[in-house]
Amino acid sequence: MRLWVDKKTVQPVQQFFYDSKGTQIKKCLYGSVRAFGAVTRPAHLVMENVLTGQRSELKILDFKTGQKIKDSRFVVDNLGK
Repeated sequence: MRLWVDKKTVQPVQQFFYDSKGTQIKKCLYGSVRAFGAVTRPAHLVMENVLTGQRSELKILDFKTGQKIKDSRFVVDNLGK
Protein backbone atom coordinates (compact mmCIF):
# COMPACT_ATOMS: atom_id res chain seq x y z
CA MET A 1 0.00 0.00 0.00
CA ARG A 2 1.20 3.52 -0.79
CA LEU A 3 -0.47 6.57 0.70
CA TRP A 4 -0.05 10.18 -0.42
CA VAL A 5 -0.72 12.80 2.25
CA ASP A 6 -1.08 16.56 1.80
CA LYS A 7 1.75 18.12 3.83
CA LYS A 8 -0.25 21.23 4.75
CA THR A 9 -3.50 19.58 5.86
CA VAL A 10 -2.07 16.16 6.82
CA GLN A 11 -5.03 14.59 5.02
CA PRO A 12 -4.90 11.65 2.60
CA VAL A 13 -4.98 12.52 -1.11
CA GLN A 14 -4.72 9.10 -2.76
CA GLN A 15 -3.85 5.54 -1.86
CA PHE A 16 -2.72 2.63 -4.03
CA PHE A 17 -3.19 -1.03 -3.09
CA TYR A 18 -1.04 -3.91 -4.40
CA ASP A 19 -1.23 -7.69 -4.47
CA SER A 20 1.52 -9.93 -3.07
CA LYS A 21 3.41 -9.73 -6.41
CA GLY A 22 3.51 -5.92 -6.33
CA THR A 23 0.85 -5.37 -9.01
CA GLN A 24 -1.43 -2.42 -8.33
CA ILE A 25 -4.99 -3.69 -7.93
CA LYS A 26 -6.93 -0.73 -6.49
CA LYS A 27 -6.65 2.98 -5.92
CA CYS A 28 -8.58 5.30 -3.65
CA LEU A 29 -8.91 9.02 -4.28
CA TYR A 30 -9.83 11.28 -1.36
CA GLY A 31 -11.43 14.70 -1.66
CA SER A 32 -13.78 17.31 -0.22
CA VAL A 33 -11.91 17.64 3.07
CA ARG A 34 -14.19 19.17 5.69
CA ALA A 35 -14.62 19.50 9.43
CA PHE A 36 -17.02 17.20 11.25
CA GLY A 37 -17.01 18.94 14.61
CA ALA A 38 -13.46 18.72 15.96
CA VAL A 39 -12.43 16.09 13.39
CA THR A 40 -11.33 16.98 9.84
CA ARG A 41 -11.58 14.21 7.26
CA PRO A 42 -12.13 13.72 3.52
CA ALA A 43 -15.87 13.58 2.89
CA HIS A 44 -15.60 12.01 -0.58
CA LEU A 45 -13.79 8.76 -1.43
CA VAL A 46 -13.64 6.94 -4.75
CA MET A 47 -12.24 3.40 -4.72
CA GLU A 48 -11.41 1.94 -8.14
CA ASN A 49 -10.36 -1.56 -9.12
CA VAL A 50 -7.68 -0.74 -11.69
CA LEU A 51 -7.94 -4.23 -13.22
CA THR A 52 -11.69 -4.17 -13.94
CA GLY A 53 -12.45 -0.44 -13.88
CA GLN A 54 -15.25 -0.93 -11.33
CA ARG A 55 -15.65 1.98 -8.92
CA SER A 56 -17.31 2.58 -5.57
CA GLU A 57 -18.03 6.07 -4.32
CA LEU A 58 -18.56 7.10 -0.69
CA LYS A 59 -19.90 10.48 0.36
CA ILE A 60 -19.74 11.11 4.09
CA LEU A 61 -22.57 13.37 5.20
CA ASP A 62 -22.12 13.08 8.97
CA PHE A 63 -19.36 11.83 11.25
CA LYS A 64 -19.74 11.23 14.98
CA THR A 65 -16.93 10.60 17.45
CA GLY A 66 -16.96 9.22 20.97
CA GLN A 67 -19.73 6.72 20.26
CA LYS A 68 -20.04 3.70 22.55
CA ILE A 69 -20.08 0.52 20.43
CA LYS A 70 -20.21 -2.94 21.99
CA ASP A 71 -17.25 -5.24 21.21
CA SER A 72 -19.75 -7.88 20.10
CA ARG A 73 -20.51 -5.71 17.07
CA PHE A 74 -17.04 -6.44 15.66
CA VAL A 75 -17.37 -10.12 14.78
CA VAL A 76 -17.03 -11.83 11.40
CA ASP A 77 -20.76 -12.67 11.26
CA ASN A 78 -21.61 -8.95 11.24
CA LEU A 79 -19.48 -8.22 8.15
CA GLY A 80 -21.99 -9.64 5.66
CA LYS A 81 -21.08 -10.07 2.03
